[in-house]
Amino acid sequence: RVKGFKKSMLWELLYEDRKLVDYVDKELSIWPAKDWPYFASFRDYENFKRVYVDDCHDIAWDIDPNVDSNVVWNNKVDLCPDACYVDSIPLSEYKAVI
Repeated sequence: RVKGFKKSMLWELLYEDRKLVDYVDKELSIWPAKDWPYFASFRDYENFKRVYVDDCHDIAWDIDPNVDSNVVWNNKVDLCPDACYVDSIPLSEYKAVI
């Protein structure tokens, strides 16, 4: 127990400061984000602005945009391993039907 703890403190650490990570594996777990440096690229919103559709029709981005992910395979983050966006169109071409 933490004296003076408020739920708002946990919210701030998890979702605003991003210093903690929550994950469910049989039960809810919370741990310091610094303990999982591999996932640092997921905590940076700017990376999601660099997504593209790769050769396998998966949504992806390169961790380091200056490194060719076709040569250095572990530079690529694959967001869609099941290729569920194969038939998607760019948002700029989307016309809503009302």
